[in-house]
Amino acid sequence: MTNVVKQEDVDGVIDFATQTFGQLDILVNNAGIMDNFTPVGNLTDAEYERVMAINLTGPVKLCRAAIQVMENKKPAGSSLITPQSVASSGPGVGRLTPWLNTLWWG
Repeated sequence: MTNVVKQEDVDGVIDFATQTFGQLDILVNNAGIMDNFTPVGNLTDAEYERVMAINLTGPVKLCRAAIQVMENKKPAGSSLITPQSVASSGPGVGRLTPWLNTLWWG
């Protein structure tokens, strides 16, 4: 596992995969959190920023790091997969406001 908030961890996991397997063919970008279901009126800036850092910024960091390795791969052809949360399969309240933000803008 990798802490997607830390760029050095992101770079480290991409380097590890490349060194272990010789190249990077696929990235499954499966990082995300949805804790506490705090109503948005009670949500602190720190809680909101944590969700955004992990659910939105983290996957972007992983994609950027992977693309740098994948774009010069021979033969060409790579995949970036970013699945959505199971929470998107039904209605909800509370903590979904910042979480949905990561879907719409992520």
